[in-house]
Amino acid sequence: MSLSPPPILHMDLPPPSATSVMSPAYIPAAPPGTPYTPFSKADAFPPLPGTPHSPTLHKLRPSPPPLAPPFANNEQPAHYTTLLHQYQSAALTQEKTRVSSLQEHEAHYTTIDEYRHALARERRHALSLVQELSYYKFNARYQSCLLYSEAEINEEAKVNLLIKSMESVIKEKNEEKVRTVMELEREEERMINVLMERLERVNREKGMLERQIYGCGGVDSTVSRFERMEGVERVDVQQQVPSGGHMQVEQPHNEGEMHDVVPSTESRQEFSEVQQIENDSAIAECEEDAEEEEGDDILEDKYHDPDMEMELDSLLEKKGMGN
Repeated sequence: MSLSPPPILHMDLPPPSATSVMSPAYIPAAPPGTPYTPFSKADAFPPLPGTPHSPTLHKLRPSPPPLAPPFANNEQPAHYTTLLHQYQSAALTQEKTRVSSLQEHEAHYTTIDEYRHALARERRHALSLVQELSYYKFNARYQSCLLYSEAEINEEAKVNLLIKSMESVIKEKNEEKVRTVMELEREEERMINVLMERLERVNREKGMLERQIYGCGGVDSTVSRFERMEGVERVDVQQQVPSGGHMQVEQPHNEGEMHDVVPSTESRQEFSEVQQIENDSAIAECEEDAEEEEGDDILEDKYHDPDMEMELDSLLEKKGMGN
């Protein structure tokens, strides 16, 4: 009578179907981060009694670990490493317990059916491990893609932010340039207006000086006054001429008649002296006014026209020669 095999530990789930190969509901629990299970090695399977060493066991190699994130930090903290080692030790202890119980049960096998049953059991267990491994691989790749996509999205957001900031800086720079140009144009216009006002003041001063020079004892005024004086004398002479048209000059017979002639000459001299005094006073007043205007020069010895100054000097020289 053969003994019935013991139940398989952690194999209470039904075998996965074709539609549920990647379903996590059919994947047995396993410690995360475990690169491979110890019973997947060739040395973990006990040799069957009375059978040669199977060559297929040499083909069993430890499966590679699941893909880690491309930019994961390899230097994990000490707490993480300690917890990982504890979890792996518990999983290894549990698997060793399962293997030892199977070895004790398989020691009483005597028929081929019993060995076939044990082989089928191990194949189902290997299939569950393959499903679990494929799930972890897919999850690792999916998470890696997510991390890559999130990183790209973050980088793209940063690039867009930098582009917007650069555009705002360029816009502010252009606005500042336009503002500066407008301020320079306004300043230039203001300076032009100030210079035009000064030019108008200079022209007004020039006209005032010319009017003062020609109207306060200049050459023309002196000549006109002399002509007026000559006209008055001609009128006096014509009044003294007889109606016959010929002036008869009577010789003075006595001192009284000579005395009558002399006062007329003295009166002319006095009149000319009075006119000269008036001209001198008018010239002095004009010079004082010119000095006051020079003292109140709004241009402060700046922006004087050299041609106007030369013309003014020539007029003053003519004025002095007329006097």
